Order: sequence, then structure tokens, then C-alpha cells
Amino acid sequence: MTMAVCIKCGCKKVGAHTHCPDCGFLPEKEEDLSAALALSDWHKGWDELDQISENLIAANPHVKRAEPSESSQSSFNPEDDEDDEIP
Repeated sequence: MTMAVCIKCGCKKVGAHTHCPDCGFLPEKEEDLSAALALSDWHKGWDELDQISENLIAANPHVKRAEPSESSQSSFNPEDDEDDEIP
């Protein structure tokens, strides 16, 4: 599973080239696709992605985000799934 950070709002999400669950942004331009991949766990560690996410959220308070909910990907942590491995 790939964790990534939305290049527009800083939300954590599943997949670099997917819609952001918070702001709805979908990277489609070549430069956006490249930046989105760079902000994924294919190229950065989870601690670094957490810091990048926090920085982008703080730097972009004007970005319209979805209301927080229990299913929001903003709190997604792939490490939480490690206990769910199939024996």
C-alpha cells in the first residue's frame, strides 16, 4: 500500500496519483504527477511525509478541505495495518 501526501493541501492519502479525500485534487499534469510521486512512501519515509504534510497544511490554510470524519484519510497510517496481516 502506498501512502502519499496531497501536493495541494497536504492531506495524507492512499496512492500518489489518486484523488485527495480532503480537497478533491487529482494530479493530472506531468509536473503534478511527478511531484505527487515524490511525496509518496516510494521516495520518502513516513516520518518525513508526516512533516511535509504538517508543513503543507500550515502553509495552505486557504485550501478548502472536507469536514473531518472518522473515515478521513488525513489520519491514515499504513503502520496501523501491520497487525491485520493474514497468517
